[in-house]
Amino acid sequence: MTLAEICRPIREHLDNFEIVYREKMNTDIDLLDQVIAYLLDYRGKQLRPSLVFFSASLYGEVTRNTTLAAVIVELLHTATLLHDDVIDNADLRRGVPTVRDKWNNSIAVLSGDYGFARIFELLIELDNLSLLKIVSDASNAIIAGELEQARFQRRMDIRESDYIRIVRQKTGALMAAACELGALTAGDQISRAAGQNMARFGEKIGIAFQIQDDVLDYTGESARTGKTGGNDVAEGKMTLPLIYALNQADEAERREIEILLTEEISLSQLAVVRDFVIHQGGIDYARRQADRWIQDAHHHLRDFPTEPLKTHFLEFTNYLIQRGR
Repeated sequence: MTLAEICRPIREHLDNFEIVYREKMNTDIDLLDQVIAYLLDYRGKQLRPSLVFFSASLYGEVTRNTTLAAVIVELLHTATLLHDDVIDNADLRRGVPTVRDKWNNSIAVLSGDYGFARIFELLIELDNLSLLKIVSDASNAIIAGELEQARFQRRMDIRESDYIRIVRQKTGALMAAACELGALTAGDQISRAAGQNMARFGEKIGIAFQIQDDVLDYTGESARTGKTGGNDVAEGKMTLPLIYALNQADEAERREIEILLTEEISLSQLAVVRDFVIHQGGIDYARRQADRWIQDAHHHLRDFPTEPLKTHFLEFTNYLIQRGR
């Protein structure tokens, strides 16, 4: 199934989400409106709002609060990306210039700050301390993950467990929040245990998603996947394919690659690292791990009756790790 076919059961909610999202992003600041319009033109595939709506639909009815929760999740994602692009000096995202490249770093940071300010306003509108805590915890986790990633930049002693901890914080936390917010806004009778079940589901989905995203840094065609290859390696990010490959290599091969990774790397050297990772089985291993995390996540939906909605939800999660394969 295509993504459009997979999301057919929640299409109406996604369309309404777009209306509300644009409404909540309205400002009376000309420059900020230009940035927002630019971001709206090049937004992704509504993956995180889809998690919110699928989760809510499993537990009950999608409500106004569900839509607001989806807007919060998307704003949190967008705001962190704006800041990430500044940290990484990124010129492109999804094949188009980043805000920092089209304007400058200050505009990118302030636009991200505006996104966080809007999140605060929406949380006040929701008027629910439980939902506030979910978003607060996710925000803290994302920042902690970014700091951990910076700490391990170009560090060859990083372990797979370190990597998983980082992606659990950076990506797993946001997708966990999306699923938990969806469930808890579907009705007043949703138990805390049900919300936690969906949070664990979303966290595992997020880990699998990030692993696949890191694979695409070695295999993705930017025109098809929206991810520019080689960025992670060039920025010194130690991701699972590379970590595994380094651990599999003999001492001489490992040392050769480590020397390349300790400084700014050229295009020809990027190709050397890519070939090394593929030869050592790093791509295949990472894909197997992504598949394992997805299968673990699916166990959290086992008690829901088999029906079209659940089937579409499972297909959606599979789509997240099949991108670019």
